[in-house]
Amino acid sequence: MAFTPRYTQPTASGYYGSWNTYNRFGWLFADNDYGGNCTGYAYGRTSEIAGRNIHDDFYITQSPGNGKDWIYNSWPEYTHTSGAIDIHLGDILVWGGGTYGHVEVVEAINGNKLTVSYSVYGETYGSSREFGIRTVDYPSWGSYMGVWTDNDGNDHNYTNTFIGYIHNKYLDEPGPGPEPEEPTIYISPASYTKTMGAEEDYVDFPFTITIEGIPVGESASGGNTYPGLERVANTGWSYSSYVVDGVIYQRATKSQTLRYRRESDGEYSVTKHMYFNMTFSNGSISSDTRMVINVEKKKPKGVLFLEWDGATVMIL
Repeated sequence: MAFTPRYTQPTASGYYGSWNTYNRFGWLFADNDYGGNCTGYAYGRTSEIAGRNIHDDFYITQSPGNGKDWIYNSWPEYTHTSGAIDIHLGDILVWGGGTYGHVEVVEAINGNKLTVSYSVYGETYGSSREFGIRTVDYPSWGSYMGVWTDNDGNDHNYTNTFIGYIHNKYLDEPGPGPEPEEPTIYISPASYTKTMGAEEDYVDFPFTITIEGIPVGESASGGNTYPGLERVANTGWSYSSYVVDGVIYQRATKSQTLRYRRESDGEYSVTKHMYFNMTFSNGSISSDTRMVINVEKKKPKGVLFLEWDGATVMIL
């Protein structure tokens, strides 16, 4: 069976509808006190992967439990709580700790990173039901669940620990996720040609620098050199997130202005470079941006002599 990842909130029907064992009171993400949560979502998502309602097949439906209970109540032959960890697409991660624990579904595998889909209650516990995706480190026994970001952009740090995972038996050949996207740098403009006027002592070169493919948890810092130039403006990095094949990456953007100062009064042409390089866990980036400056001969100040009432006045 082919695996199709889910990165968006499902519609209010089908596997996430009123027949869902964990959602017996209506739409899974309804704003009422009877909507779903992580178990309702994971149950619906597993049914969606299977292409049918798994009610008669999923053991835990005989005794609905909290998220952490799934590791003890679901398919025994597909449940893992010790030994080597070998997580596949569509598997259910189970986190213990607290009263309820948590479950979420693996949508993509990218080296030592997993992209998972999930649902949780809103922080008010009884208002909004959250849906989201996040990228987590490949877990080890007892590792922490970490941070999820709610739909309002707030981060929540959970101390639930990894207690096991459940292979999705409906996938015949679960394979690895996509190859990681490599970091890419875009500098706009990529090159400059400017003429410094005869009356000018310097010329400025404003840039916009954008880096894509930054893994979650890493940052863009430093990275560029500009011999023979001075930096006169530099904004901080601003970050945004985007998804490629189910993997969350960061995009970083900043603006800089570099300045070249006149070196002599004669006419000449000079080429300067800005070198940019940076290394992330998924690869390296580099850029050589060229600035060609044509400098006009500097004009001397004019001298004007005037006679005024017999006196000679020199004006520079």
